[in-house]
Amino acid sequence: MVFAEPSKGPVFIAGDQPVTEDQVRQKLQSDGWSNVQVVRDGRYLEAIGSKNDQTTRVAVDAQTGRLRAADDDDDD
Repeated sequence: MVFAEPSKGPVFIAGDQPVTEDQVRQKLQSDGWSNVQVVRDGRYLEAIGSKNDQTTRVAVDAQTGRLRAADDDDDD
């Protein structure tokens, strides 16, 4: 059997290993984000917060610590 590996997004937390909500929150806060909220959505940790007076949302793969790849958006 051959398994297709999901496309890998950019590294957010180095190590290609599982990450926690707290690790994602701490990384964003150390990058200057404020009002950070993190919730699990399947295999992803969805984070929303503010930086430079703009609210932004990111999705981090909880299994690898990488950002969700652009072609892995399941919103549609």
